[in-house]
Amino acid sequence: GTPTTQVQNLVNGASGGGGNNYTGSSGSFDKFTACVLSTAAAFSQERILNEEEDVQNNITEAGLLVAPNPATNYLTLSFVTTHTGNSAIVLYSIDGKKVLKIENGISEAGKKYYKKLDISKLSGGLYLIQLRSADKIIIKKIIINR
Repeated sequence: GTPTTQVQNLVNGASGGGGNNYTGSSGSFDKFTACVLSTAAAFSQERILNEEEDVQNNITEAGLLVAPNPATNYLTLSFVTTHTGNSAIVLYSIDGKKVLKIENGISEAGKKYYKKLDISKLSGGLYLIQLRSADKIIIKKIIINR
């Protein structure tokens, strides 16, 4: 969104002995702007608990949803493609090594697909999951906790 001033939300910080002070002191209030998060961007415990249900029920347009994230033993993927054609799911480690590839065959445009991936043997860390479809490639970051 458009940055808006958040001066009314700042508190006085430490006083400095000169120079720039970006800790929130009154002398630097005019230097701060922030984008206010929408309600949809806020996380709640209910949202975290219902991620898998969200994946299965709420994907309505072309895209890829992954839950839970962070994950421990499995990932549930849901995707919809915009064009009928071959699709594949590829999982890469953060250093670019391919660790898993699933060929989905032909995916029909507008149809919801679900995949449950066993990730229990993978090391903890950051990974990239890629959905390759007939018309585009979608990449999401995932975290595996160990």
